[in-house]
Amino acid sequence: MHFCLNPHQDGQVLIGSGIDLSDSGMSMFSSYPLKKGQGIVFRSRLPVLQQRAIVKWVKALKVDWYQVGLEFTG
Repeated sequence: MHFCLNPHQDGQVLIGSGIDLSDSGMSMFSSYPLKKGQGIVFRSRLPVLQQRAIVKWVKALKVDWYQVGLEFTG
């Protein structure tokens, strides 16, 4: 899946792997160090083509590899 931190300013696209998809959120793996409370917009081939989410938690798994909990915001 591809996601943007601020698509309206710089349009930088980052890559993550989504897991544990539910109606209210999902978890994903990312090499980018996201922060709790940060907003993202992601695009994927999942049932929702574009979605906004808030980072609820971040777990560092190893150097430059994180698991992130996201809550959908609309």
